[in-house]
Amino acid sequence: MNMMMKNTQDAILETSIESPESIPQLASLVPSINARIPEIGFVLLKRLAHELRVTSEPRHIHVLHILSQLLGCLINQRVVYDILATQFLLVLLKKPEDEERIEVAINFLLECGYTLLDNSPTLLDYVFERLVEIYNSREVRNISRRLIESMFIIKRDCFPGFEIRSPALEDQFTHEIPLDYHSDHESLLDVLKANLGFLENINLGTEKSLKNVLHCDWEVVKNNKLCG
Repeated sequence: MNMMMKNTQDAILETSIESPESIPQLASLVPSINARIPEIGFVLLKRLAHELRVTSEPRHIHVLHILSQLLGCLINQRVVYDILATQFLLVLLKKPEDEERIEVAINFLLECGYTLLDNSPTLLDYVFERLVEIYNSREVRNISRRLIESMFIIKRDCFPGFEIRSPALEDQFTHEIPLDYHSDHESLLDVLKANLGFLENINLGTEKSLKNVLHCDWEVVKNNKLCG
C-alpha cells in the first residue's frame, strides 16, 4: 500500500507539472481514487501543500501556476475543504507589489471561485476584502490593478463561464488540511499498513486508469522526478 500511495501521488503531481494540459483529466481521476482510498487523497494533499509552500519562491512561479490549478480542481471536486483555498490566496496576496503572485491568485480564483462563492461565500468575501486593500495600495502595479478590476466584475456576475464542469462525487471524502501543515509530507507512508487483499488489483487499476486518461507510460511517469 505504501509504495502504491507514493507512486500514485508522485504520478499525479509530476504529470501535472510536465503536462499542465492534463490537469482537467487528472482532476476527474483523483476524486474516484480518493473516494475509494482516502489515505491516498490525504497524502497527495499533504504533498501538494508542501509543494505550494516550496514553489512560493519567485523562481518557481511557473510551477506555482500549475499546482494552483490542480488545487483549484480538487477544491471543486470536494477532495479538500475550502479553507485551504482561502489560506493559499491570502499567502499569494500578502505583498501588493508582487504582480506575479497576484496573477496566480486571480487565475486560482477563476478556477475555483464559483465553488467558493457557492459553498463558502464568507471566506470568499474575506479574500475580496484583501483584494480591495491591494487595489487601493500605493504599491500595487497597474497590471495588477487591472486584473483585480476584472475579478471584481466576474465575482459580481457570479463567475459566468467558470461554473463547475464536473459535479463532485456523492460519496466523496473531503479532507481538512491547512497550508502550513508541518508534518513531513510523506510521513504517513511510513505508518500505514498494507492491505494485501486488494493491493495488487488497486495498483493495476491505477496504472490502467492513468494510461487511459493521460495516454502516457506508467513506468515513465514513475521514474520522473518532481520539479522544484
